[in-house]
Amino acid sequence: MRTILVTLLLVAFNFIGYSQKEQVLNRLKEIGIPTDFIEKTDNRNIYAFQAENITHSAAFDTVNSKIDKAIYEFNPNANPKYQLKSYDGHLPTEKELQAFNKKHNAVASTNPPKADIGSLSLISEDNQQIVIGFKIDPKGLTSQNSYLKNCIGEFYFDKQSKRLTGASFHSTQPFNMSIMKVVKLEVKQQYMYMLEAGIYVATKDETHMQVELPLSFGNAKLTAKGYETTVYSNFKKVNN
Repeated sequence: MRTILVTLLLVAFNFIGYSQKEQVLNRLKEIGIPTDFIEKTDNRNIYAFQAENITHSAAFDTVNSKIDKAIYEFNPNANPKYQLKSYDGHLPTEKELQAFNKKHNAVASTNPPKADIGSLSLISEDNQQIVIGFKIDPKGLTSQNSYLKNCIGEFYFDKQSKRLTGASFHSTQPFNMSIMKVVKLEVKQQYMYMLEAGIYVATKDETHMQVELPLSFGNAKLTAKGYETTVYSNFKKVNN
């Protein structure tokens, strides 16, 4: 009897997941929104671009904050692909270049995280916008970004233009990153559709993070908050 109940429950859950996905895809088709949007958000091998990154960090409070500003370029055909052009208004020092290259160029090339199409669900819809929920596909994650498996997100579509305009996701539970414990993570993205290549490019990223750092005495912890904004511009299609 127990085996039969378990089997029926598994069948029911699979049907619910399937029907939610199909409901979303069918509704997008009814509106006239292409359903291959997940595959069209990866532009890292098609476009070169310039980026301006501003990072705000504060320990304990927002009064004693630190602001860093970096301008860099990305070109999939360049070596290295990411090149730091200025840091806080001056040419980058050797130390700043090393830190930048460690963050952007030393990491092995991997495919960016993508939404699991099987997790799509309809969140809300009005006259202007339809919002679709999603989870990150764990198959595309590495040891460096495995924490994304515990994040949930939303896609935002404009019903008039029939385009994806943005996405967001946030953590559902704390996770460890190096020596830090990330208490909260929120990411927002804005997209623009490129007719020439038929894909979406991110034009802005916003990241909010709250972390805890262990101190060298007792069980004391340092609480810190970070806010990072990156604006992407000067997109140029490249030949691979």
